[in-house]
Amino acid sequence: MASDMAMPDLPALPAHHEDLAQYIAANRSRNVNDLIQPYRQYENQLRAVFAQDRSNPVLEDPYINVLPLFNENTEHIKVRARNLEAESEEEKSKYIMPLSQDERRPDGSPATVRNLAEFQNNFNIFSESSLVDMDWSNVVAAGSSVINTLLPVPKEYTTTKRKLREYYHEKFCPASDVDLFLYGLNHEQAIEKIKQIEQSIRDALLNEVTVVRTKYAITIASQYPVRHVQIVLRVYKSISEILTGFDIDAAGGAFDGQQVWVTPRALASFITQTNHIDLSRRSPSYENRLSKYSHRGFEVYWADLDRSRIDPTIFERSFARTLGLARLLILERLPTSSAREAYLNRRRQERGRPSAYRQKFHLGGNIKDFYEDEVADWLSEEEVSNYHTFTVPYGEKFNAKRIEKLCYTRDLLLNAEWNQPKEREVYLHRHPAFFGRVQDVIEDCCGTCPVPKTEEEIEVAEKEAEIYISGKVSFLIDDPGRQQIGSFNPLTEQDWTDMAYVGNTARLCQSIVNGDLDDVLNWLAQPDADANTRDYTGRTPLHLAVMASTPDVVKALIDHRARITSRLADGRTALHLAASRGDTEMIKLLMDKSIENEEMEEERKDRRRAASKAAKPAANPPDGEDSQMRSDDEDEAEDKSDDEMTDYAQTETDAHSATTGSFIKIKDTSNNEDNRVDIVPDESDDDPDYYQIDILAWDVPSSPLHLAIVGGHEDAVKQLCDYGADSILPVKFSDNDSGSAAAILTLVLALSLPSSKAKSMARLLLSLGAISSQAETNGVTAFQRYVESDKLEMVDTLLEHDKAGVKSAINHLAFGGWNWSPQAAAPLHTAIETGNPLLVLKLLAAGASVQFDYETWLKSAKVSPTQSSRLGDLDRNKRQWRQMVQPLALAISHGHFEMALALLENGADPNTLTGESELLLIDTHRRSWNTGTSVLDDVNEIIKQLEKGTSEDRKTLEKPQKRPGLDEYMQNFQGGSYARWVAGRAVADAQKKFEASMTSYVNEVKKREEGEGETAEQVKFDALMELTQEFAKLRDALIAKGAKTFKELHPDIAKETSNHRTRTYGILSHHVYHTVPDSEQNKKPFEVRFQFQGVSDMTDARRDAYIEL
Repeated sequence: MASDMAMPDLPALPAHHEDLAQYIAANRSRNVNDLIQPYRQYENQLRAVFAQDRSNPVLEDPYINVLPLFNENTEHIKVRARNLEAESEEEKSKYIMPLSQDERRPDGSPATVRNLAEFQNNFNIFSESSLVDMDWSNVVAAGSSVINTLLPVPKEYTTTKRKLREYYHEKFCPASDVDLFLYGLNHEQAIEKIKQIEQSIRDALLNEVTVVRTKYAITIASQYPVRHVQIVLRVYKSISEILTGFDIDAAGGAFDGQQVWVTPRALASFITQTNHIDLSRRSPSYENRLSKYSHRGFEVYWADLDRSRIDPTIFERSFARTLGLARLLILERLPTSSAREAYLNRRRQERGRPSAYRQKFHLGGNIKDFYEDEVADWLSEEEVSNYHTFTVPYGEKFNAKRIEKLCYTRDLLLNAEWNQPKEREVYLHRHPAFFGRVQDVIEDCCGTCPVPKTEEEIEVAEKEAEIYISGKVSFLIDDPGRQQIGSFNPLTEQDWTDMAYVGNTARLCQSIVNGDLDDVLNWLAQPDADANTRDYTGRTPLHLAVMASTPDVVKALIDHRARITSRLADGRTALHLAASRGDTEMIKLLMDKSIENEEMEEERKDRRRAASKAAKPAANPPDGEDSQMRSDDEDEAEDKSDDEMTDYAQTETDAHSATTGSFIKIKDTSNNEDNRVDIVPDESDDDPDYYQIDILAWDVPSSPLHLAIVGGHEDAVKQLCDYGADSILPVKFSDNDSGSAAAILTLVLALSLPSSKAKSMARLLLSLGAISSQAETNGVTAFQRYVESDKLEMVDTLLEHDKAGVKSAINHLAFGGWNWSPQAAAPLHTAIETGNPLLVLKLLAAGASVQFDYETWLKSAKVSPTQSSRLGDLDRNKRQWRQMVQPLALAISHGHFEMALALLENGADPNTLTGESELLLIDTHRRSWNTGTSVLDDVNEIIKQLEKGTSEDRKTLEKPQKRPGLDEYMQNFQGGSYARWVAGRAVADAQKKFEASMTSYVNEVKKREEGEGETAEQVKFDALMELTQEFAKLRDALIAKGAKTFKELHPDIAKETSNHRTRTYGILSHHVYHTVPDSEQNKKPFEVRFQFQGVSDMTDARRDAYIEL
């Protein structure tokens, strides 16, 4: 009687499990899902029994809730196809990842293979016969390996074993593994069974075999194409318990060596090619498995789906942190990481946002890297969570030895004392995997793991025990009802759709824009009001209020727990928006709330530390058999992270791309920057909600202070600095591809403002601590940027209000160029390049050097971010210094005679050499192709070119002449021949060139007839004459100062130089075009020369033969 009372009240079923196929076939007019509904209720109640009362007598039946697939009822398992023409659009919209027409099996066709022999043949091909000699007692293969081989194979792949192998290994399921489950065994028996499985696989294969133990599975791996065989480290009561724990309908199939057993849910999914969503079974990897089976021919159905409410921004969020329905909808439209990245890049381009840098690493040849949703059917709860993954690789390049080498390398890198991260303050071993034989991996393969002693070590060890392995192998007792009552609380419908559906905030947003405080407060007073709900553009109400409303509305939202640190798509926070707007009252509200939240967070941390200390003595380690056989409920902490191996990839797919149990993960404790690529960043209410005052946006890494500066909001700048903002923090940019970096200084930001605003902002920043001698990452100072702007009033501001900074910066050299040819430039060089003589005179008056000696160069080079690494011994350093262009040489090369005269008057060396000429003094090999020049030589050359430009022959205008024989040349070739084709192209080019010359000639003649040409020529002639006279004065001034030519300065070197290389001067870089026909060339008869490249033994006869050929 007591036993009867313990029996659960399981629902009555319309037909026995074994007769279910016949029952479905007999009720063809009824919906299959309606027929299966009683069986779903039966299974859900059975899950509760497995979870709450494992010793219940009803569970003694090992085949409760499962049915044999291959018996006399197999012929009734026929496809029940959807009638798409009869379905309404509303009904169609409830299907997710719908199958294409090619993937739909015909109505009435077999839903599975026809018999057990056909299945066994498929399974052996799939597994490469690795399990052919295995003793199947107390072990089953379950999940995708069974389902893959159970489904009908297209006819074109059933002709030969080669074709069938191609289908499984290249088309249908290239990355799938074989998952084995043990049942009805205790710890010792399970160990022996695993040893037997290993031995049978070794005996069945010719290649070497290795065994890898991770935290929740033992993987037996060999060489491609042999699949990895995973043995799940869980103890099950029966086959029924194994299949009842699977969350996906279609996954519920198991093969025990003699029969395939399936759940009613699985049978219905085979018949309808549909997986129904059951939120009571939903785990973090649920959506990925649904996606995996969509590639196996199973679409997804959810009766409550409302596509009209879907938030379009879900496709632009961080995929790794998107959950529930939103993740499933993303996988429907953008199933791969490459598709998601391409979409995000297009959206970023549309918004004018910079390209996101996504660092991806793939292990070459690893097939698993390209199948992101291959999540094992037995993984559940937190076992697929936000950790970086490294899978035991599978592919042609990976055999047992290489897999062992990879595991060893990972273990070595994690535990080597010389390779510990700087932030890691404890030294404890982290073993992602053990490898070898089963008899090895079940033991402690390390044996020397440090024992945690300090409080910090114990805390770290407890956390890392959730990920890494140590000691002897242990098993978990499975709990099929864990999604219902155990360590995981299933989501409700509202929870599952929260990230997918748009919140109803239209009224709130309108009230915010209108500044209607009363209506905003009324909305926030609603029981289900959420002040952090985002709109279609990804803005929170607080963002909108700061952008377009009043301080009172902002205060109301803050008081109703609006998160102040929420970011927009580009990474700006409400504080950035308030600074851009220059609203000091909003800035005060936000910063006061931030300070309050920070104090609360510190108090919370103190309480956690105190509670942790108090709880330490109460912790008692498990011992004996209980330490090896523990349930999920007894050790919930360990179940919070079932996944393991080493940080290998850094992509948004890492959160879910664990293909199987043969993988290992470690949590990324660094700052998560995935939000930087999102349009809608996701925050947790548990995250700290206070500002670091210099918090940076993402797309343009600017702080609130930077935005206040470029907005010209001086009061906001003062207020932010009062709260602790750094007045000298630059805007830093980095190129992730090249590693190069750039920066914009706060003083330089002020240059973007109108003149009057820019001056007052610069004065304010200087009073707040900014200095003009601060340099960018390339060594260019703020003072040099002011000079580069060519704004005299801004330079005057620095000269007047930052005398100390200007004194340090005025002769500072910034370095650029290449390693073999570095270039140095001071503010004076920059002023010369602007072409402003007044600016040059102002710098000279302020103390700018006109000649840079080696000591000055070396002082700047030693502090240069780029040049300091290029310094060497004295000879090498002086060689680099000699290549520097002195200000006088730069002014002359740019044609600035006024500046050159001013430099001479201020002490510039009249015998300055160019950088190339300086090298001639030390490099003898350069003298064979280069001629040295002094500044006097340069001036003489400029005068020579100017005089040439004023000579009469430069203005000669000749009529273009057509080449003789051009019109008749084509008559020499036979029609349709190769020679005629080549000649035709050459004739056409020559004709086109002649017509262009003729057009230019006619236009020039017309201008001269109308007087325009003469006027232009006269203006040019007068300008050249004036320049000639000015440079003649400069030449006289140089000579008066003692200037000499290079030949006079270094007569011995001048004799060695033979070929003079003409230089190009900026003064002559642009001049009026004159039509001067090539008379000599045009007098020659037109002729086409046939040439054949690469033929070194060409003769006239061979050339003719080639042409004929």
